[in-house]
Amino acid sequence: MTIQRISNSGFEGLKSKGIRASRRTDLDNEFDYVVVAGGGSSTADGQAGGGGGAGGMLTGTQTYSVGDSFTVTIGGGGSGNGTGNNGSSSSGAGVTATGGGKGGHGKNGGANNGSTGGSGGGGGNTNDGGYGNGGAGTSGQGNGGGRGSGANDNANRASGGGGGKGGSGGNASGGSPGNGGNGGSTNITGSSVTLAGGGAGDGASGGSGGSGGGGNSHNNGTVNTGGGAGANYSFTSNPSDTSGGSGVVYIRHTEYFGLSIGAGLVYSGPTRVTGSTDWVTIFTSGTDTVTVQ
Repeated sequence: MTIQRISNSGFEGLKSKGIRASRRTDLDNEFDYVVVAGGGSSTADGQAGGGGGAGGMLTGTQTYSVGDSFTVTIGGGGSGNGTGNNGSSSSGAGVTATGGGKGGHGKNGGANNGSTGGSGGGGGNTNDGGYGNGGAGTSGQGNGGGRGSGANDNANRASGGGGGKGGSGGNASGGSPGNGGNGGSTNITGSSVTLAGGGAGDGASGGSGGSGGGGNSHNNGTVNTGGGAGANYSFTSNPSDTSGGSGVVYIRHTEYFGLSIGAGLVYSGPTRVTGSTDWVTIFTSGTDTVTVQ
């Protein structure tokens, strides 16, 4: 589908009055972007798995001219299951953000560290007192997850929080889980939007997900934020699954350009940016080509 928002009326009006006007400048060719990958899941294998890491978040500017094109892909959140899953990558405006890392499991023995990702997953805590460390984040995209508490009694066993774009996941301590790391903020829409928050760990008490869509304990990450999944804790059995939130892509451009968007993408807009003559389009699922007009 074609979206054309090139404004000729003001330009033509100036010409009709004999005023010379330059329709475009170099700055007009700058397209701002925010690209957020899918958040990681918790790992429902064992009793105190860690929170999921947020999807990687990239912001910046690319220069395009009419006829240039790029691919937009929206990464899905990692689905919760026995072994957990990292989130999927998102791309747009020539950059790719890495999916968030899954939380470490809480099963006795084996690797219960959080996985690396855009932001890293939180470490788990096993019922025999073993614990995992948080996974590392990707430089420029997110932060690492927190560590499990390392306790072997129900009152004190807890897992680490997943990392977010704006901060690391919290370490668990004394039965209190680590909270999810906060997300990163952008004003690409003309008002502040926070995305890519880490998922909370869990334990005898619940934890809080990071700002920007991170799931609280027992909750999924928020759709179209790249938020990590909140962990689930159980004294007696494998907990239920929680999943990461899907990613999102924002593209902002001046009124002198439009976008031709392939049918494989679901999006909203373009809408006028608050306090500006620019326009912003928000891509929420799918993959296809976007061409500048």
